[in-house]
Amino acid sequence: MSSLPQIEANRRNGKLSKGPKTFEGKAIAARNSVKHGLLAHQILLPNEDASALAEMGQRLREELQPTGELESRLVDRIIELAWRLGRFGKIEAGILSWHYYGVLAERAGKKAAKQTRKIPGPLDTHLGAYGEKTQVLDTAEHGQAVAEQRKHELDRESDTATCGEAFVRDSRTENALPKLSRYETAIERSLFKAYHELQRLQASRQGKEVPLPVALDVNISGVERR
Repeated sequence: MSSLPQIEANRRNGKLSKGPKTFEGKAIAARNSVKHGLLAHQILLPNEDASALAEMGQRLREELQPTGELESRLVDRIIELAWRLGRFGKIEAGILSWHYYGVLAERAGKKAAKQTRKIPGPLDTHLGAYGEKTQVLDTAEHGQAVAEQRKHELDRESDTATCGEAFVRDSRTENALPKLSRYETAIERSLFKAYHELQRLQASRQGKEVPLPVALDVNISGVERR
């Protein structure tokens, strides 16, 4: 059984610890931060970096210093919400990029169409079929416009734009940005709720008190009302 001086010495040493120092130790700790309740395969999107999540989780764990199962689960929740919150900037940029390159592709397509005209003529001389054929008026102008259209269509297939398109499709509406803003507000509130509960538990463990958070009424415009 440890003596009282030994227990006090262990506590002092624990406060001085800054976590693993070696590369191997940090790598193991990073993996633990992902495995411990985070279920990274459920949090991460296909285009997201598991090592970045692990590093962020490790930093937050070192900063928040959870003790016990309940505090650890709250920190897991904080890490998950913080990761999801950081995703919104990319989604917003993706939505705007997807629409932006769509507009440019549409303009280039119209520009290419202006360099063509329909003329009557045989479609198949063997079968005697007649109809309308497309004649290019300016080959250079038409080719440049078609190339621009294809480039912008490829730009819409970038990782960022695809992320935005996925959200627009899931929204099933043109009002994707307001919906994104509401989601962001809800996750931000959940994040601070979990953080405050962690503070309350840690303060209670230390014999202190933490006041309850002020209730906020958030409307769909994102303006907070007390």
